[in-house]
Amino acid sequence: MYTRATAFLIPALLSACSAPGGYPSLAKRPFEKPRASVPDAPLAPPQASDPALLGRIADALKLARDGVPDFEAALPAARAAAERASGAAPESEVWIDGQLMVTRLESTTGPARDALAALDDERRLLDAKPGSPDAPALLAAIAEVEAIDARQSEAVHALLSKFK
Repeated sequence: MYTRATAFLIPALLSACSAPGGYPSLAKRPFEKPRASVPDAPLAPPQASDPALLGRIADALKLARDGVPDFEAALPAARAAAERASGAAPESEVWIDGQLMVTRLESTTGPARDALAALDDERRLLDAKPGSPDAPALLAAIAEVEAIDARQSEAVHALLSKFK
């Protein structure tokens, strides 16, 4: 009998320990309930490659590559003239000749810079259409032309530093 009385007494004692008042429901709130499945939006079909863009990329690469022999041909003469002008008095005939030869060399870097500008324009247009299959070809072309431009610019700056 003692155990039966204890069984009824425990819940009564526990309820006496709680504070009076309303408590929130333990039922699921609206945002916790599962939602009805929403069908996935159809995926856009993959974009087709743009032959015109690939042609413009190829043209820009050809322009930059075709300018390299002209630069390489002008480099030895500019290097020799800059060596002769190194240490010469500014505005002396040797110094002016060296400056002119380096300027002629610098003018041969135009094709690489023009190609880089054209490719940069294409990149801006392609940025507006993400997911284009032509993006890797464009990025590879930009990297190649940037490397050509960097080599040429470095050579020109090295020669110009001899005039200081």
